[in-house]
Amino acid sequence: MCRNTSKRIPSVSSFSTEEVPLGEVLASRDSSVQAGKAERHESTARVRGAWELRWKELAASERKRHSSLERVFEVAELTPVETLPQRDLLQEAFPLVAPKVCRPQRPAHRGLEKLRQEFSLPGQTLSQVCREKAALVKENAALEARLRATERDLRGVSEQLAEARSEKESLQSSLLEAQQHVSELETARSCLEAQVRTARQAKELILEDVRGLRRELLAVRSFSKQQCEDMAQQLRWAEEQCSKALRLWQAAEEAKKRKIVQNLESKLEQQSLKAQEKLEQWINLVAELQSQKAALDDKVRQLLGDLNERQQQLEQLRQELNKERQNGQDKLQAELREAQRKMEAMEKRHKEEVQRMHKILLQYRLAGRKQMNAGAAIKAVAAAASWEEAPSPQPENPRMSSSPRSSQEREEQFLRLLRRVVRKEDPEKKYTGWELLGSGGFGTIYKAFNAATGRAVAIKVLDLQHQGCEDVLKEILVMDKYKNPNIVTYLESYLVNEVVLMVLEFMDGGSLADVIRMKSLAVGHIATVCRECLLGLAFLHANQVIHRDIKSGNILLGRDGSVKLADFGLCGLLSLEQSKRRSMVGTTWWMAPEVVRREPYGPKVDTWSLGIVGIEMATGEAPYIRENSHTASYLIGKQGVPDLHKLGLPSGLCEFLGCCLQMDVDRRGSAEELLQHPFLQSAEPLLSLF
Repeated sequence: MCRNTSKRIPSVSSFSTEEVPLGEVLASRDSSVQAGKAERHESTARVRGAWELRWKELAASERKRHSSLERVFEVAELTPVETLPQRDLLQEAFPLVAPKVCRPQRPAHRGLEKLRQEFSLPGQTLSQVCREKAALVKENAALEARLRATERDLRGVSEQLAEARSEKESLQSSLLEAQQHVSELETARSCLEAQVRTARQAKELILEDVRGLRRELLAVRSFSKQQCEDMAQQLRWAEEQCSKALRLWQAAEEAKKRKIVQNLESKLEQQSLKAQEKLEQWINLVAELQSQKAALDDKVRQLLGDLNERQQQLEQLRQELNKERQNGQDKLQAELREAQRKMEAMEKRHKEEVQRMHKILLQYRLAGRKQMNAGAAIKAVAAAASWEEAPSPQPENPRMSSSPRSSQEREEQFLRLLRRVVRKEDPEKKYTGWELLGSGGFGTIYKAFNAATGRAVAIKVLDLQHQGCEDVLKEILVMDKYKNPNIVTYLESYLVNEVVLMVLEFMDGGSLADVIRMKSLAVGHIATVCRECLLGLAFLHANQVIHRDIKSGNILLGRDGSVKLADFGLCGLLSLEQSKRRSMVGTTWWMAPEVVRREPYGPKVDTWSLGIVGIEMATGEAPYIRENSHTASYLIGKQGVPDLHKLGLPSGLCEFLGCCLQMDVDRRGSAEELLQHPFLQSAEPLLSLF
């Protein structure tokens, strides 16, 4: 019976894996679940009925055996080995009845052998019951296993149903999206059809325009041929008119030239007369200066005599004071102090007289030179009148077109050009209060004041006998043409015989070399000086000018914090034909290696010199400054500069100077590139230096 019921339980293979609609799947699932539950209830009820029926039969037979065994075992004698299997079977099948059946064994009468044999027949029936019970247990376990498998299958079916629902929802959403996309495509299709219609209409219009343009082009071509013929006739007529006008202009120019020559001759005569008058005035001035010099000499001798007398009086007073001290009297101390004050005042007046005498002697020297070159001055003034019509010379090419045959002719040419760009008035009438600031190989520097405005200026006096006219002219022209906030402003210049007086902007802070000697500079101040110098160098290099003498003495400071480059006497001019220079000029300790080795060089020699100035600001002196120029040149050309890391410089300054002081020119930074260096961002105002 149990085997027949087990065949009715649905298995996993009974479910179809084909895709069906969701409603049908849910209906089939509910019906299959209900059918499975009904079959399980029926099988369980049948098993229970079979067990109850079997139990009743066993209980009835057991009651009968129990009654007979109680009577028989009172006298029966059985061994434990014979009764043990039966007792175990009874304990397993009937745990409540077995203790009564398997009591403590009493010895039985041997005559009851027949009853024992009869007892063996019920024992066989009990073993069959046990076997059936075990079979039922196995069938029950198999049914439970099938039930668990069925539940697992049902859970899998439910999961599949959930997945089918999600797939259905996704399909519905994708269907909606597809419908929207189809509607969009339909709208786009309608738009495209409209555009195609408009494009066809435009194409037809364009074709009509093209046909019209072709007709117009043909008409224009036919018209242009006639127009070209007319233009050719007009050009021939214009050429004839131009040739006539050119001949007339040439005739007029020749007439103008003749008039100009006549005017120049008349001007030359007038200038020669004026020059003779000026020469006579200068001769008279020289005579007056000679008389003044003689008077000054007498006055100097008189002052020296007075000074000797005062010194003798001072010595006498000292002796008297010593005597008074020995005698215990101190009355003459006040007189001695008063005498010392008088002597100091006299010495001060004497110094002022000496300075005034030096100034008069300078005037006398200039006047003497004018007298010596009087004939040359007359010729120069006469020639200047003929040059007033020519354009002013340019700094890039101050030389004349004709090549000179000798250095003397070359100097004369530059002197003539120099006379054209300088003033010929007396600078002492415009500038007063001259004060000597310093002198050296570059010339002499005076501080003076503009008599009209009271503005302080610096006057640089250059003797043309020691410095060539070419360098002086080049310096004047460069400073006059290239104006920049980081370059000293050039105001004007004067030429008195062979002495040039350049009037420049006065920098009240002095030179950077003076500041370095007085105090040490902070890193922020070094960055400021380098930045301002690079701005000036970038301007010069952009205009094809090389300074070639960058050093601390040629960098001037203002008390307002300004930094400017000065002294352009050694500057070099570049051009498209000459992009490199070879001449060895500058100050040895600030020269770049390529200059020392006499190799072609460019604007980056100035950035090398600025790097040397940076070391000078940081350490107080330039590298190899204690060596002579020959040794310094050898060391610079061979190894450049010492190791910057050994100088104990800050890291930012060390990196900046490393970019300036590269031996390889290609790796060395230009002025424009160095202006982008991060070190310059640490710049501080220079107002705290003063």
